[in-house]
Amino acid sequence: MQVTTTLRPATRTRLDTLTSLRFFAALYVVLHHTFGPDDIPLLHFGYLGVTFFFVLSGFVLTWSNSTRDGAVAFYRNRWARVWPLQIVTLIIAALLPYAKNDNLVTFMQNVTLTQAWTHEAVRSFNWVSWSISNEAFFYLLFPIALAVIARLHGPTLVMTGVATAMAQVVFVGLVQRSGIEHVLFLTYDFPAYRLGEFIIGICLARWMQTRGDQPDRGAHMFWVLALFCTAAILALGEYEDQGRALTSVAILPGAVALIHWAVTLEKNGGLEWLRARPLVKLGEWSFALYLVHMLVLRPIAAAIGLERAAYFPVAWGIVAVVLCVAASALASELVEKPLERVLRSPRRPIEPRAVTADPM
Repeated sequence: MQVTTTLRPATRTRLDTLTSLRFFAALYVVLHHTFGPDDIPLLHFGYLGVTFFFVLSGFVLTWSNSTRDGAVAFYRNRWARVWPLQIVTLIIAALLPYAKNDNLVTFMQNVTLTQAWTHEAVRSFNWVSWSISNEAFFYLLFPIALAVIARLHGPTLVMTGVATAMAQVVFVGLVQRSGIEHVLFLTYDFPAYRLGEFIIGICLARWMQTRGDQPDRGAHMFWVLALFCTAAILALGEYEDQGRALTSVAILPGAVALIHWAVTLEKNGGLEWLRARPLVKLGEWSFALYLVHMLVLRPIAAAIGLERAAYFPVAWGIVAVVLCVAASALASELVEKPLERVLRSPRRPIEPRAVTADPM
């Protein structure tokens, strides 16, 4: 399948600001899993970092014209990007005494990145990789989704994004009222449900591309809506099942506003601090940071006598987070990047990470 879209030259520029923001989003998730998420209100919402990643993934895959060499090359490059480190961390998790639901069936689901499709497997082995399973589904559909969305323009793109978010809210309500089991799984982990966030990222990228250099007179409305939804998030946070699902929807305007703001300012030469090389390097390690952090936190928690990670004393927690970042550097530079170079399509050499759509 060949997917062709008309992209403006600006879409080929490096997006260092988004790479740096990926690090902060990944760090937010790590802090959520390190310091008592139930005791520290700000960290209670660390799971929203994953929502940001899903929107960002759809945006950057579109912005970077990642299907320009055709669907086959796209699939191979995405596989080369995420699968090697997924397998390495899966094997490490299988060797540690912390894996849940660790059997051959769930192991093979992790190998094939289908673990997020069943409640039994979604939290198995290196359980944070459930979101990578979601990303694999998004990648599968991306060439088709882009071909459809590329035909839309202006208000239609905005309406598509809004309708997608509203469909998620309706789905949450239907699941809640149905009395069905595993509500949180269906409205938080399930790939078909989370696809909407990825679609919104595609719509945002196409909206910005089709507008070109036109002034975004209505862009401030993103921030107004983001502030309104932040209040909704704080109100919903106490509800475990429906609250987590609905806060993930409520943060979408904020994610859209943040990406739009960062890209617009970078195109105009702003945000130099977010384009600093140390921050960009940390952003390049964000995928590895996400995948390795529980493999670091759990052994440390056991060594200092904690029943589980997520409730570290401050001093030990800081040490643990630093070790997570160090482990991510090793995993990225020694495993992730070398294997990606070997496995990706020969039709397109590896590009700067700032223009690739890393899932984390």
